[in-house]
Amino acid sequence: MDSDESERSPRPPKRSGPAAGAPAVLIRMTPPKQFFRALPAALSLLLCVVVLVMWVRSHLVYEQFGRITPDHGAKIIRSASGRLHFACHSYWDHTFSMNGEWSHHVGVQAPSGWPQREYQRPANETLGFARYVGTAYTWPAHLHPDVPYNPPPPKTDPRWWRDNYRVWVIPHWFLFLVTAALPAWWRKRHPPATWPSPLARRRRAAGLCPKCAYDLRATPGRCPECGSEIAPGVESSN
Repeated sequence: MDSDESERSPRPPKRSGPAAGAPAVLIRMTPPKQFFRALPAALSLLLCVVVLVMWVRSHLVYEQFGRITPDHGAKIIRSASGRLHFACHSYWDHTFSMNGEWSHHVGVQAPSGWPQREYQRPANETLGFARYVGTAYTWPAHLHPDVPYNPPPPKTDPRWWRDNYRVWVIPHWFLFLVTAALPAWWRKRHPPATWPSPLARRRRAAGLCPKCAYDLRATPGRCPECGSEIAPGVESSN
């Protein structure tokens, strides 16, 4: 009778977790290498989005980020008409605070899209790239009200305020391509079809097969149930 009942009893289910009374097993996850590998691409993608926003915005407004240096010069980054201007001025006395802190200023975009008040547009611009130096002159009429300004004094007059500037111009499209290259390469190497689902990540964290949830403590390299190969990342210890 006992033998008949044992033959008729249903087959015990496949174990997918630790058996009752079995010693506790500590499952420790190794650092997520995929996260650290994807971090540079994610940061580059974030910069790419920022550059794209600045590119579109540069056709609507004229922005300046800058500070006045202790020697009365200035370091200024300008965004105008699809270009970034990195400028160093030897003399600057407006737009920004005199306390030396970085500040932001937004103005109306000029019809030509060029900061003509600061310097003239170069004639040798190539695909939006340019580098040029020059000198801008400002006559301090409030300090010399007795000097006629029509015609103005010659530029050799030492009373002129001189701004010796150096400017490097880089188009936004170039920065966009540079920052988009790494995310595009990463997506090609890791297409979305290979990204694990949230359920697969939870199973992996629990030491189970991401595909069929089989217990992988005895066979961490390959699932004996579905045959899936398991990448290293889960370590077990008794």
